[in-house]
Amino acid sequence: MHEEADYKKLFSQPQKFEELLRGFLPEDWILALDFSTLERIGASYVADDLRHRHDDVIWRVRFAAQWLYVYLLIPGQNSGDGFTAAWITSYIGLLYQDLSRHQTPHSGPLPAVLPLVFYTGETPWTAPLERAELQDPVPAELQAYQPQQRYFLLDENAFGERSLTRLRKAFAGWIQQKFLPDWQGADDQNIDELEALQKELAKRAKQE
Repeated sequence: MHEEADYKKLFSQPQKFEELLRGFLPEDWILALDFSTLERIGASYVADDLRHRHDDVIWRVRFAAQWLYVYLLIPGQNSGDGFTAAWITSYIGLLYQDLSRHQTPHSGPLPAVLPLVFYTGETPWTAPLERAELQDPVPAELQAYQPQQRYFLLDENAFGERSLTRLRKAFAGWIQQKFLPDWQGADDQNIDELEALQKELAKRAKQE
């Protein structure tokens, strides 16, 4: 299985996406999100340029009296595209462009967007988290005119053992539900559940 695509499918489920935000974002304001309002922003809602970004997941959820859009970027297995902060600025711009097409004079302002980068590569993420770090020093007179953008990094390498175990269990549960609904579990109770599922999938593939 391709890990990025598999994680996209996992976090395309509202329960798993909620678990991701609750379990891995150490922010008090997460408690103010109304997860009963989670709504996936599908391909029919976004512009053509965003539809081609197959490894991105976009949700919206009520935060107090307004909508919050959560843009989840799932990059490849390298140590981070050095220009990720700049690309995210573009992706959010495209999202706003599409939302504005459906706005009316009475629709109100554009919503807030929380950009998340979920990284599962083996090497640590090295890309800057802020767009400003990608630019040459800006004269004080021009700083007010420069775009500001920061993203929240979820680096699997930095997860503690407890958090990583919780993530693996969520992933394992999705794999079993999707591909092995009749599987009764591993005979060896000491084996990792995700590892056992992968071995069972490989065994069944050989039998086909």
